[in-house]
Amino acid sequence: PLHPPFMAARFCHVITMRGQKAIVKAWDAIKLLGVQCVKHHTSRSEANRSSTPAYHFGVWQVQQPCPVITRETRLQKPAGLKAIDSLMSAAQRYVAPKVSALLWRYAPKQLERQRRAYRLIKYRILKDEFLARPTLDFFGAFFTFAIKEGTREIFHIDWNDELDSITWLIALGDWEGGEL
Repeated sequence: PLHPPFMAARFCHVITMRGQKAIVKAWDAIKLLGVQCVKHHTSRSEANRSSTPAYHFGVWQVQQPCPVITRETRLQKPAGLKAIDSLMSAAQRYVAPKVSALLWRYAPKQLERQRRAYRLIKYRILKDEFLARPTLDFFGAFFTFAIKEGTREIFHIDWNDELDSITWLIALGDWEGGEL
């Protein structure tokens, strides 16, 4: 690739306060219901992975021949599915348009690449799933999001990340730090 292994940029005030409150409220409902987080297996080579679990919602393994809906998104009780849909709806409404706008401005080729994958996944590979569950649709801005609370992380690449993709970190609520 023609770029460094990591690049970081900080954009302040991307998500409106109204959007942050909607996302935090939906996240609080998920915690209150005790929605199950799937423990992802780690190996010694993944020593930089976080020790705190992250929930992954949306479509996983987009670059693979058979993308799938994440286990956290699928394997829940009805009340949990409803709470997850509320969170994904908030991400769809408040995060996806902002990420699309940032991609359009700073990485238009990446956005076009993602939109091609999005069209293939939404209208062919997972057509029935997207029709049954419209909150899975982040309009190609992203396909999956991870959410966790009260954590401190180091830069890393997850085992199934596409090396030429962009990872967005969005801090919500009251927090300290965040300096690069």
